[in-house]
Parts: sequence; structure tokens; C-alpha cells
Amino acid sequence: MENRVRPDSVSPGPHPEPPQDATRLKPLVRTLSQRWFRIHRRTRNPLHFGRQSTSRFDAPQHEYGVLYAADDAHCAFIEVFEQPMTWRSLDRTVIEERSLAVLMTTRPLNLIDLTAEGLARISADARLTTGDHAIAQRWALALFNCSADIDGILYRARHDPSRLTVAVFDRAAESMLVESSVGLLDPHLIELTAGIIETYGYAVNLE
Repeated sequence: MENRVRPDSVSPGPHPEPPQDATRLKPLVRTLSQRWFRIHRRTRNPLHFGRQSTSRFDAPQHEYGVLYAADDAHCAFIEVFEQPMTWRSLDRTVIEERSLAVLMTTRPLNLIDLTAEGLARISADARLTTGDHAIAQRWALALFNCSADIDGILYRARHDPSRLTVAVFDRAAESMLVESSVGLLDPHLIELTAGIIETYGYAVNLE
């Protein structure tokens, strides 16, 4: 019997585009109430909803702002500081000028879950969270438009898939608060920062 090879088993290529009619999407939505972690420059507000259209789930034409955060400090660190595989060192001053913010919400957030079966629910796959940003941004706009009750997207971190990240749409901005913001080399955080650096194998002198 002849073996049939599925077209995507050789090379999946780019991720498919979202449907033109966003109302056709029936995403898996998780309602979460928890703390989120974000690394930011010490001179800037940690509650920053960017409109640059450069990050994965930004609006493609600046239609709305997006805040990126993580479910723990390790994830927040690796998503900000990860470098090409041939460059595993960090300058101390780059770490020194940044803080770890802990964010909380005044209500649970309604997040489209792309961490597991939620991808299949919208006929998507892992390329959406690891591949081309332009396609991901068009999907983000479609997900934003599928319901006014959607606050953001929950997905696995590209550099450490065991951890989760969130892209929060600015329609939820009034529900976000800063619980704390502490420098990464502050005495209260230096042990945590050193542990994260060791976990991910960076070469950096914190003394």
C-alpha cells in the first residue's frame, strides 16, 4: 500500500492567515486573576501599552496598544534579555538599568488561550507563537475583533515554552495596577536575578 505524505509533513511553511470574518473564530477563553511580571527600564512606566507594531501580537496598523508580561520573573527575564545563541553574555549596566514590576488586576482578565488545544480551536498551530511577526499581528487583530470582551492573548514563551506570557490589549488598561517595581540589582532582588542568570546560562558579573 502506498504511503501518503501530508503536505505539511515536509515543510509547514508560513502560518496561514486569519479568516477575514473574525466572528467565525471561536477561541478558547480563560478567565484569569493573578499577578503578572514585567521587566522595564527604570526610567519608564511599567504599564506601557506599545503601539510600535514590532512585537509579536502588536496591532499591525497601530489600532490598539499591547502590554507584554509573564507569569513569573524567569519568563519576564528571558523574553527581554535572550540573545542569539552565539552571544551568551550580558553587560551588567543593561541589567542595572531595568526593574522587575509586579502587576495586578482589579478584575479577572479574559484571555484567549493559545498554550495548548486553544490553537487548534482557531485552526492555528505553534508557528503563530514562534514564527513570523507580521502574520501573528494580523491574527492578533482578528482575535481582538472577535469579541469586545477579550482582554488579551495567553501563549507560551518562545525562549522557554515551559512558561507563559500574556499580551494584554489596552482596552483592559484601566484594570491593570502596579503592585511593585524594584531594580533587578536591588538587594531585595539580587538573589533572584542571580538565580535566573544561572538558570539560563548567561555570563555576567553582578558584583
